[in-house]
Amino acid sequence: MSMLELLLCIVRIIPYDDPGQDRVVSVLETLPLRAETTVDLWGLTNGLTDPIQDSGNDTVNIEDASAWVSLNAFAGRITNKGLVDCSLYAIIEIPKALEKEIPPSGPARDFKLRTANNWILNSGVKLFKDARKGDTLDEGQLAATAPGPLWWFWLRRFQELGSDDSNDSVGYEATQVARCMEKIMEENSRPKARQLGTTEEDGRTE
Repeated sequence: MSMLELLLCIVRIIPYDDPGQDRVVSVLETLPLRAETTVDLWGLTNGLTDPIQDSGNDTVNIEDASAWVSLNAFAGRITNKGLVDCSLYAIIEIPKALEKEIPPSGPARDFKLRTANNWILNSGVKLFKDARKGDTLDEGQLAATAPGPLWWFWLRRFQELGSDDSNDSVGYEATQVARCMEKIMEENSRPKARQLGTTEEDGRTE
């Protein structure tokens, strides 16, 4: 078992918002694990697959779903740090909450939305800048991630699924994610982005 495989086993049992995740990232920063291209992280997790992709509220395995959120949060962290490029996984995971129908409440909704939340909170700037450079997706992957101007679409969906009620922790977090996305655009001068959005969308201009 490689050091990366060992750390992936560890982060699965560390809650997504626990400081322990950042400590594991710090360990990785001391190792020569940087990669400019995507690494098959999911392939290094002993067959762990998305346990909530097709789950209804009555079929969610809480332990497996929590591990999935933690793993995605970690992937977002190491992508943001430039240790391993996992940005393609963000393009796969975020639409599961934002581009497909999810329950209005319950475990399935919470875990899917929380996974998407963590990708933006942990690596949103990286994803947005990658979109500017046009190096995140090839033509086939771009076609598979319709409806196209994803950044604006995702922003609207986070706003729709979000909540100002702090008792709805996942919905409240989604509202914070939407505000985070707006801040990212402001700080990056809202440049045109080939994959994740365009300033021409919704009548906006540079």
